[in-house]
Amino acid sequence: MKQEEKDYRNHLQAFLNFKAKARKKSGRPVFTIFKKFYDHEANLREIMKEENKTDRFARVKQLLKREEG
Repeated sequence: MKQEEKDYRNHLQAFLNFKAKARKKSGRPVFTIFKKFYDHEANLREIMKEENKTDRFARVKQLLKREEG
């Protein structure tokens, strides 16, 4: 998750730098919104899927935490 946050910040900075310069032949910007350049939510969903696949006992851990708390 920390790496994803770093990637997000790096992509945001690159987007802002690129957006200021990038133009189509018509003169319009290539990327009009950040999400078209970098989809943070989709990346987080992908990370969560992979975490759930690698941890066979994730659901059991959640249930135990609920019972303790």
